[in-house]
Amino acid sequence: MKKQIYLSIITVLLLTVFFSDASAQWRRLIDRPTYDMWANEKNYNTLFCGGEGRLVYRSYDAGATWDTLIVGNHSGGPAQFNNIMMSKTDTNVVIVGGLVFGDIRRSTNHGQTWDISLLRTHALSTNGKAIVRDEKNPNTIYFGDYKTAKIFRSDNFGETWDSVTTVMRNFRIWSSDTTYRDTIMKVNIGSLGIREDSTNILFCNTTDGLIFMSKDYGYNWDLIDTLVIPGIDPSDCEITRLLFSRRDSITGYAVITYLFGTNKPNGGLYKTTDGGYNWDLLSFADTSMWAVSARPYGNNDEVFIGGYTENYFDVDENYVPGAGIVRRSLDGGKTWYAYDEMINWTIERPKSSAPLLNIEFFNTEVGIAVGHYGNIFLRKPGQKAWDPMTIELTYDFEDVSIADESTAYVVGRNGIIVKSIDVGETWVEIPAEFKDDIYTVKFFNPEKGIIAGESGMIKITNDSAKTWTDIESEVDDDILDIVFTNDLNGYACGKKGLFVRTTNGGITWEIIDTDIDEEFKRISAVGNRVMIPLNGGNILLSNDGGNNWTVKQTGEDFDLNAISMLNENKAWTAGHQSEAFSTEDGGENWEFIDMNSFRHIYDVTMINDTLWAASGQYTTIWLTYDAGENWYYERIGSGPRSNMWSLRYFGDPGEEKLYMASEAGLFVLDEPSDVKSKKESSDSRLNVVISPANTMMVFYNKFDQYYQGEVSFRVIDINGRVVMERSLPPNSSPEIRANLRLPNLPSGAYICQTIEGDHATTAKIIINN
Repeated sequence: MKKQIYLSIITVLLLTVFFSDASAQWRRLIDRPTYDMWANEKNYNTLFCGGEGRLVYRSYDAGATWDTLIVGNHSGGPAQFNNIMMSKTDTNVVIVGGLVFGDIRRSTNHGQTWDISLLRTHALSTNGKAIVRDEKNPNTIYFGDYKTAKIFRSDNFGETWDSVTTVMRNFRIWSSDTTYRDTIMKVNIGSLGIREDSTNILFCNTTDGLIFMSKDYGYNWDLIDTLVIPGIDPSDCEITRLLFSRRDSITGYAVITYLFGTNKPNGGLYKTTDGGYNWDLLSFADTSMWAVSARPYGNNDEVFIGGYTENYFDVDENYVPGAGIVRRSLDGGKTWYAYDEMINWTIERPKSSAPLLNIEFFNTEVGIAVGHYGNIFLRKPGQKAWDPMTIELTYDFEDVSIADESTAYVVGRNGIIVKSIDVGETWVEIPAEFKDDIYTVKFFNPEKGIIAGESGMIKITNDSAKTWTDIESEVDDDILDIVFTNDLNGYACGKKGLFVRTTNGGITWEIIDTDIDEEFKRISAVGNRVMIPLNGGNILLSNDGGNNWTVKQTGEDFDLNAISMLNENKAWTAGHQSEAFSTEDGGENWEFIDMNSFRHIYDVTMINDTLWAASGQYTTIWLTYDAGENWYYERIGSGPRSNMWSLRYFGDPGEEKLYMASEAGLFVLDEPSDVKSKKESSDSRLNVVISPANTMMVFYNKFDQYYQGEVSFRVIDINGRVVMERSLPPNSSPEIRANLRLPNLPSGAYICQTIEGDHATTAKIIINN
């Protein structure tokens, strides 16, 4: 089965891999995550690069050495500078903007100090390439704010800004009785683009696949085209870069990023040949991309694309191709060459990319967060940073319980239990006679505790986890969380809408039917008031200990994963993409919390009225000291490293270098020599010859010379569609020869592929009709 899964992934990637340019050389200039770069256009040895955590990197020697600059008063946090630009007229001036940063900054001394260039009452955000320059008037730049859809213009390279307009779209709201009303609403800006042949023509591109055009410097906007309508979530269709050719100003390229495989059709590279009025899918259907760049190449364009996938390690049917994909075309996107295997990607270690699933506090200063791959992080008195504990275990920890002012227990998969008696400084493993997965734990004091988990398992200890007593829970589904309001009364929840309660300290449990068949990930309770977060942004609420339930809506359609109640009135919840809400009236009404983050949250806690904390994706920890007004992050992991964020050419015409900013660092492509077409197969086992009579002669040497099963033969076009498929009959010979009649196909490049059991072989052919 593993071989079949692996083969299916390789097949997806091979659909657009034709052949590679072995002469190209990629050099890594920075070995930390980078998101955009710019070169001094009067001296290409001077480079600026946007990094993570309020960092900007500067080089005066073409990337051989770098200075690290801090934008603002401190480094750290989740800020990603994905927009950076140097002035063309005064190269002392640099401007930066980014994700999860909040404003636009400007330096007039090569990055030594930074002043706020543009500040609003809300946090400003550049989703994709949202700062663009008018090449005819290089001191004129535009900025599009992701959240408010406002367009800003500066005619002095960011020294001052004017608010030009807000980009709106028509929207139809349907009611349950099939009636509707038309309204207008703000868009979410994914990127901006500008036509170099005319200073007044701008493009605003949204996160739901729409392209708007302005013909009057950004004051008025018309919807020009909808690139793609995703399968489920229209907002998961981000146009992150749109640019026009320097060779032919009416030819342009745009790429789409998406995150979830259920939202296909999606992604891809689009092209316009009429100045942006009409856009067509050029290649890479259903592939997620963030970066694209182009330069003149003879009578055509050289085009580079770079892929991006948030959930890089998914290998099921929802897999989104993107991460690690770098392709080059020398004919404006008709044929492509692969660089994927030539780049030394650095994939983050599993430990630093694992999720943190639970967070608790000993007191207002000392906290502990635990997660998969043996992760335990401790926040000590007097510090904001969270230190990883040295523990030589790679177990998947699921939960932590504070037993008293110095004792804590951590539990996880395969019956793992570890204990600390010195406020989390050191940990010892407590051997257990069982190997069931433990998902949740609650200790009332250092001696007495309860665990629950796999297949309804519940166990109680009265001797500090040395021995355990089995408790009959009457359920077979996994128990995922447990909470007690005092020594006797408690609740537990789990898969398939499981909810049980106890009134005798966990000795016996009563099953309560909630009429909801949905996984209950977390539960919180104070007295008889119980809250459970649900998918779709809803909260399941009971005011009588679970006898009666109502569903409360937060107002946003995001899956919620965690909830914490401080008392019967105050609580907060969070989940997918850091969507969070708080209540002051016991869950009747919920108010949105802007955490200025996009990572998933898996657990939350309220320590007091103002101190709240959360843990989640990629070993990330969130803290607020003012009840959610401002957030501080400890972003320990970085997730997949082979995501591309920017591709830019810099250099004299015809001698440009290509710079690629990625989560694996900043790369430069040296000496991008011409790619020569190859007649031979990409694998010597497969050779294909096209005859003048439109017949294909196939010569295939088997991987296994004794294999006597069928060998499948496919022809795949540039968009990944199978345009011809044949099954070659079983053959005892180690070589297969066949003459196959080609269907009527447009001229162009195609991939031929043979599948022999678990092996796939490819070759490129050119059809000239």
